[in-house]
Amino acid sequence: MSHEIRTPMNGILGFSELLKDPLLSGSKKDEYIELIHKSGRRMLCILNDLIDISKIEAGEITLQYTVVSLNDVFLDLKAFFEPQATLKGLFLRCGKCLDASDCLIETDSTRLIQILTNLMQNALKYTLTGGIDFGCTKKGDQLEFYVRDTGIGVPEYLKERIFDRFLQGHADVVHLHDGVGLGLSISKSLVELLGGSIRLESGDGQGSVFYFTLPYRKGVCQKTDMNPLSVLSGQKFKKDLCILVAEDDNVNRILLEKVLGGKNIDVISAVDGSQAVREALRNPHIDLVLMDIRMPGMNGYDALREIKKSRPELPVIAHTAFALSEDKKKALDAGFDQFLSKPVNIDELFALIHRFTE
Repeated sequence: MSHEIRTPMNGILGFSELLKDPLLSGSKKDEYIELIHKSGRRMLCILNDLIDISKIEAGEITLQYTVVSLNDVFLDLKAFFEPQATLKGLFLRCGKCLDASDCLIETDSTRLIQILTNLMQNALKYTLTGGIDFGCTKKGDQLEFYVRDTGIGVPEYLKERIFDRFLQGHADVVHLHDGVGLGLSISKSLVELLGGSIRLESGDGQGSVFYFTLPYRKGVCQKTDMNPLSVLSGQKFKKDLCILVAEDDNVNRILLEKVLGGKNIDVISAVDGSQAVREALRNPHIDLVLMDIRMPGMNGYDALREIKKSRPELPVIAHTAFALSEDKKKALDAGFDQFLSKPVNIDELFALIHRFTE
């Protein structure tokens, strides 16, 4: 764990220091920024895995069942992983899918996608030639998912331990692959929480196939809200906007000010809930509020209630490091109009601004 956390942190801090060089060329700056970004994404993945393992151990995973199209899930996964596969010279094939009449199911789509993502990331990590095939078949009242690769495989003596925490398949190739060995353990726990089971078929040097089953619960088509990412940050706003940013952390507040200011949005900043309420009530031209939840003095929930008393029509979006699905539900139940987790996704941020101000 120490190695896996310190390695990306070394990249972030080291290349940040190199960026201070006033004689650094533009191309080198771009290279260092991309390496910092890559290290940050790696760190976030590690932290997400640690949070999930902690919640699983504490029995605090809450499942959120919704209706989802399996075929859409597979198409999205293929689109997401195809660039990585192409970069390694691998094929990526979505094999068996369900008939249109069966593809709508009721499940926790976030956890299902997390399981499939973990398995496909592993397949890509340990496959050097050939490729990956994935899909799903319906067998009675069960769905059987599979992710098949032509990678290095798992030797017989490790098959029983492959789902243990902090274990990677081959000790002699661990140095070639970053990660803390939590993905399969998390996937196994999530599959079991969803009422299924997971197994591995593999041999040393023969590739691997991970199978997992879930109960088939037929879903009913429901009308859904507009996908916030259907409007991206490259589009222009139709009017001048003023946004109130309530954020006590100086770095995060400056980041939002820079991001919004880059779109010529007028920004009013507040460092706690009380100031946010005062600014919202004395500035009627504010179009939207980005509200942190944990702030000194008055927190985001109390500030939201005070603002909504006088300006119920004013959109207030929670922007917080409380990023779990339960946190989102709590925020929406409390009256926030939408929820954004940190670190901020710029496209999603601007899409939501479009959605609530156009």
